[in-house]
This record gives sequence, structure tokens and C-alpha cells, in this order.
Amino acid sequence: MTDYTIRPANRDDAAQLGIVGPASYAAAYGYLWPEPAPLMRHLETYGEAAVRSAMEDANTAFWLAESDGVAAGFAMAVRGSENPETGSESGVELRRMYLLPNVRGGGLGKRLYDAVEADAREHGHNHVWLDVMDSADWAYGAYLRWGFMELGTRTFDKAVYADRRKMILLAKEIS
Repeated sequence: MTDYTIRPANRDDAAQLGIVGPASYAAAYGYLWPEPAPLMRHLETYGEAAVRSAMEDANTAFWLAESDGVAAGFAMAVRGSENPETGSESGVELRRMYLLPNVRGGGLGKRLYDAVEADAREHGHNHVWLDVMDSADWAYGAYLRWGFMELGTRTFDKAVYADRRKMILLAKEIS
């Protein structure tokens, strides 16, 4: 069994994150997209340049799951991001959490989330919130097991199939 470490990511990790992000997203959510061109444009928002740009924001943080210097997944969170349901800015948005398909289901996602929650607490935030595609029952189930509660829904505004645009807003209070 491979031993993975979780650590804060830095600019030197941007190239690996820029590979893991698009690969993980395409594997998990490719079924949402009826056409390759919009999917490819969306995947660019996960690439190395996008990661480097996001890292310039002091309120955005990344955590890397790796083994022997090779990335297997990551989490990205934005501190003080406005909760769309409550309007609160006292939380942290878990904007992205992706694992390569061959490491899903082994607890690595929870370990990444724990790092995000610890950082949120350290920075004085009182909740973590996120949205998840309603068709992503594996992710939705994990978030519920980790203590998240439903807040509401919203619509994914990208060029996915019309019947697959529903997103569920979730939040977890932390102390």
C-alpha cells in the first residue's frame, strides 16, 4: 500500500497540480459534457497557468497529496469566500478537491479535507462550504460522512447537458 503525505502546495508544485487537476476532473466529470470543445476549455481552468494565477491570491491555498514526490490529488480552498446561501464571509470555500481515479476511496480525500479544515480553523473561520454536482453521488456521500449539511442548490453555468446542471450547496460548521 502506498503511503501518501499531505502538505501545503507551492509554486514549484504548479506543474503537477496542472496535470492532476484536468486528469481528475475529466475522469470524474467528463460524462457531464456533450461536446469536447467546451470540456477542453473548462479543463484549461485547472492547468498549470491557472494554478499559478490562483496561487498569487493570498486567500487561496492548495494542499497536495503525494507519494515519493508524485502528486495523486489536491485540494484548493479560498479563505473568506462569500457563502452564496448565507452571504457569510466568515467561512472557507473548498473550491476544488480532486484525486486521480486509482486513489479514490482510500481515505486520501478525507485527509486533504482535514488539512483544509485545520487551516480554516487556524485562520479564524467558522465554516467550510462547497458545491457538488448532484450526479456526483460518490463526492456528495463523502461530504455527508464528513459532517457537511445541505444548504440549497444552484445551477452550474457551463455547457454541460441541461439535465445535469444542478449543484448542491453544502456547509460544515467548525470550531
